[in-house]
Amino acid sequence: VLQTNNSNYLGDFSRFSAILGDSLLAANGDKWRALRARMQPAFAASKLRGSGRLVVEAADRMIEPWLQAADTGRRVDVMPGFVSSTLEFVVTSLFSLPHDFITETDLAAIEIGLRLGGRAMHFGAGMGSGGRAELVRAVAQHDEMAARAVAMRRAQKKKPDDLLTLLIDALDDPDFPEMTEKQIRDDILTFLLAGHETTSTALGWALRLISRRPQVQERMREEVLAFGGRDPDEDDLKALTYTTAVFNEAMRMRPPRPLMIRMAAENDRIDNVNVLRGMRVGVSILGIHHHPEFWPEPEKFEPERFLGTTERAPNSYLPFSAGPRSCIGIRLAMIEGPLMLARIVQKLRALPVQNPPLVSQSVVTLRPRDGQFVRFERWN
Repeated sequence: VLQTNNSNYLGDFSRFSAILGDSLLAANGDKWRALRARMQPAFAASKLRGSGRLVVEAADRMIEPWLQAADTGRRVDVMPGFVSSTLEFVVTSLFSLPHDFITETDLAAIEIGLRLGGRAMHFGAGMGSGGRAELVRAVAQHDEMAARAVAMRRAQKKKPDDLLTLLIDALDDPDFPEMTEKQIRDDILTFLLAGHETTSTALGWALRLISRRPQVQERMREEVLAFGGRDPDEDDLKALTYTTAVFNEAMRMRPPRPLMIRMAAENDRIDNVNVLRGMRVGVSILGIHHHPEFWPEPEKFEPERFLGTTERAPNSYLPFSAGPRSCIGIRLAMIEGPLMLARIVQKLRALPVQNPPLVSQSVVTLRPRDGQFVRFERWN
């Protein structure tokens, strides 16, 4: 479904079209291949130089109120902070826009789009007239937000070499008819919504998991202390091996996107199951990540799984999917996640508190609807 016969299994985001349109995430076939090839250079390692500094700056703005909470002992829902900081990182790294580009109105519209749009994607109608009206208003704000980003870029005399410039410049390429003003809007929204939601969800689970494991935090902090108090950056990732393993293990235990949905373009047969044209096929990432054949003691949080040279079964670890349609932003996420965790443990210790029963906010990701709570302490 994801690799050997992936061309027969299409991304199915048709009911999410009001938000994503026909973006890279939603497109299929020749259009998807053209868009992917056009955008891929924006994610090259050379284009991401300096992104570590942007992560640390976003993390510091997020951590500031957490430091105050540490002094009072109150518990903190970390998800609003992770949502804002990961959105900020998308805006500053991929679009080179000011860190405060996303307004409170934008943020509210993004949250509505993820909550209601995800429900619409899988269940179609059933939101009710109030929900549909709320989603329409949110989409109008999405349109305004994308238009604002394009206008700011066009007003600049010296244009940064980033994804936003790449998208806008493609309008003038006669060999790239796929790019239109609407296409630019769709892809800006896709990178804003999908680009932050999965990473923020992963970080929320990582912090909650390590809050119950003080020895893990101690070992993570030892890695950061080796920097001598300076700010970590992307060049330090090779020294943050354990912190990176913690982030990977958190995504194994709680994959941000627990289920991949594809639609069969033609009839197929998988093992002894006939797959008919038009049938939707689910790939359970959560199930694969907890399969004891691939992961001994799968319910045990063990970052050491990702250290050393132990070989894993192919396609047994899929936080970013697999095959040609694997996440285009893998490299960016693997800069952001470990560096943000490193910055947190550099300044604070997370402690466990009682959390609400898990109810997913949408069917798209494993983000808890009612928050992700911890308590913080300053290190002695």
